[in-house]
Amino acid sequence: MAEDKVEAFLASQAIPETLLEMLNSKFGSEDLLRKLAEKLFDEGRVKVVNLARKISLTVEDLLSSFEAFMADERPDIKLRAQRIYDALKSALEGLSPFLTVEQLKRDYVDAYNEVVLVLTTHEADISQRRYPPQKLLSTIREILEIFEEVKGEEEGEKKDYAPEDIAFELIRPIEESELRLFICYLPEPIKARQFVARLIDELFALRKRSTRGARVLVVIDEAQEFIPDRVRQDDFTAQSNLAVERLLRQGRKYRIHGWISTQRVAHLNVNAIQQLHSYFAGTLPRGYDRHVIAEASGVSPEILDKTALLDTGEWLFVSHKATRRKNIPVFLKAVNNEEILLRKIVSL
Repeated sequence: MAEDKVEAFLASQAIPETLLEMLNSKFGSEDLLRKLAEKLFDEGRVKVVNLARKISLTVEDLLSSFEAFMADERPDIKLRAQRIYDALKSALEGLSPFLTVEQLKRDYVDAYNEVVLVLTTHEADISQRRYPPQKLLSTIREILEIFEEVKGEEEGEKKDYAPEDIAFELIRPIEESELRLFICYLPEPIKARQFVARLIDELFALRKRSTRGARVLVVIDEAQEFIPDRVRQDDFTAQSNLAVERLLRQGRKYRIHGWISTQRVAHLNVNAIQQLHSYFAGTLPRGYDRHVIAEASGVSPEILDKTALLDTGEWLFVSHKATRRKNIPVFLKAVNNEEILLRKIVSL
């Protein structure tokens, strides 16, 4: 089973042929990559992306669970429900009614523990009665099960990550988390768009609640899948388009930054790419692609035409923010990243 996972993982990676040739010439095989992949699995560093939305209990749901019992005709149930409601209301005073149990456990531990204490105390007291009100008792136990599941998820090893989980880990202060890098691979475009939209939306939601935490960089490859100029709701291009454009337009204000990469510039959302501060343009043989970049970056089309002649590793760099030269591009040659990658692979 483990070998199947490693095989599937390697098959999903687009490994440059030139890198494979370098591995073969230096080591005589590609086994080194397989060993590194096995190491990732052995260390538990490969997880599943889970797009299923969890239906979570909120503060409002918690309180409303007992409001119905407060209208019961039986005085003992009515009084008990009122006591539970008042105790919970006091424990949760000042908190948002939309706060989930997971957020309560994460950000308001004292309130979380107080709620558990209130519920367990009443559950124990009610269950000792000769004729306990079964419906009220079942409600308390169901809520306690939800709280117990949240506690178990936090204490156990995490088997999968929802986009919201990843956003939370990225936003956390550096000293509170060992996780620095998430590489997310979703080969199905619709699922990938769902993931990106939810991740970016949650990053903004978390950062708006607190300015604490690390600076975040979101790198999106194959950008044409996420910010096309023609969008639809049913394939989630509308949702991903709005999210990525928001990232590029507003992200810097919240210390959430974005890079996008694509080999298919045609039919991109021009409004989105106009929000970029810097552009690296490689070989652009198609005139329309050059026109889009020229329009977005403000560089003369005649200069962009020269990119058709660029060699491997050569780039046209446009950034008046970095170079302090408005609309004046710079031609540069990058180092061979595959050689750097090979040295790193060997050192691991």
